[in-house]
Amino acid sequence: MAGDLSDGINGFAGYWKNGDTVILSQERSDWGATSIVVSGSDVYISGNTPPGNYSVAKYWKNGIAVILSDGVRTASANAIAVSGNDVYVAGWVDNGITGVATYWKNGSPVILDLQHSVANSIAVSGNDVYVAGTVNNVATYWKNGVAVSLSDAKSILAEANSIVVNGNDVYVAGYDNPTPHEFASYWKNGVTVALSSSPPNAYAIVVYEKDIYVSGQLNNVATYWKNGVAVSLPAGTGFSTANSIFISKD
Repeated sequence: MAGDLSDGINGFAGYWKNGDTVILSQERSDWGATSIVVSGSDVYISGNTPPGNYSVAKYWKNGIAVILSDGVRTASANAIAVSGNDVYVAGWVDNGITGVATYWKNGSPVILDLQHSVANSIAVSGNDVYVAGTVNNVATYWKNGVAVSLSDAKSILAEANSIVVNGNDVYVAGYDNPTPHEFASYWKNGVTVALSSSPPNAYAIVVYEKDIYVSGQLNNVATYWKNGVAVSLPAGTGFSTANSIFISKD
């Protein structure tokens, strides 16, 4: 099971198990914990902590930290996946010029692009590693390090926030903004499916049997879409968003 976490607990990276708080770090962080995976009896969490002026990318396995970046420049760990004995973390590192999309396999970095870029999500299918992110405002995913652009030059800004692989199909959820419209989107094998023409974003995607579920935000209200049909999740009168989605089979 995988999912997203809030930035932290009172400024500290942490998670909740059955409502009980587990603090991972005594260092306050603006970014905190970002993603969680449970594999068997092991709990893996990606996140960031700041020793000094720079954020350090790391993950925790059962509360034990594994440092991914050197602390010399800022780095971020945004998502985590586990396949067998291998741990994959997606994010970015500052190379001295700009932030560049990166993933780590068992602590070893793999640079995905040398342009301004970020990796937001990661999935592993067999021997293949898929990463979703953005390169110079172009929604992008990488398969084994080879980039596939999802949005085109007509888009002012596009983001790829979540990626899943179902059989031979690759699904990516995010946001596209081809002038003058903007919409939450998902892409199936590179083909765009627009979910809305209102100012929204799509943050997570899951495929269950023949159904496609996407969570996000629409008109300032947390929303999910099932096969393109929006379902609002109102939470009072303020802004709300749905960052993750799961389907449970009874």
